[in-house]
Amino acid sequence: MTRRVQTILLPMEKAEDPGFSFRPRSYWAEDSLVHGLLGNIQGEARRSIILAALNSGDIDSIPEGLLEPVLDPDLREAVGRLHPMFMGGEYLPAFLKGEVEIARICLESTTADVIALRARKLKDGFIHYRVVDEYGTEYKCSPAYSLLPLTAGELLQTLEVSGYKGSSLVMGPLIRSVECGADPDHLRGFVTVRSDFYPGLEQHCEERCEAYLDSLAPAENDDEA
Repeated sequence: MTRRVQTILLPMEKAEDPGFSFRPRSYWAEDSLVHGLLGNIQGEARRSIILAALNSGDIDSIPEGLLEPVLDPDLREAVGRLHPMFMGGEYLPAFLKGEVEIARICLESTTADVIALRARKLKDGFIHYRVVDEYGTEYKCSPAYSLLPLTAGELLQTLEVSGYKGSSLVMGPLIRSVECGADPDHLRGFVTVRSDFYPGLEQHCEERCEAYLDSLAPAENDDEA
């Protein structure tokens, strides 16, 4: 039996909360070593391995092939044989010229599926956005373009309305899993949102997912209490 649930709307930008008005100066910062190495690495597991190596000062231990944005097909197949979770993000579409990833939604599914929000600046002077996943799903990104990088509040709004058929990229997979009968307690940590440009995004979305799952807990009976 499926379970019908209602989306909890994401808190939007508030004047009293300066965090939502944060705007990156650029999505193409050339002075960031971390972003320079991680920015277009497609695989989620590889990103974690490379970041750990950077933090430990042992980046030279990473084989050169693993530092490529897109894995060589033979190497990708070999890595996938180790465990399906290592394939998360590795089958995302190739980046367009000048395109960067500004946020990604990681799912704790068997194959660690990834949905990515990307940006690139075209000759018209505007930053154009698109959402991609590993299954060729057609998303309608809103806004489709902007003159400046998105504020944190604008990014949250984009994530809220740019999912499949206008659903939330963050909450949609979680809600659909609940509707299909998954135990809410087993879905904690199922969705993780990451970004190299919006430092508070991961925590904000984690708290929202937790609040949603908490709301599904059965109400306590006063007499039994």
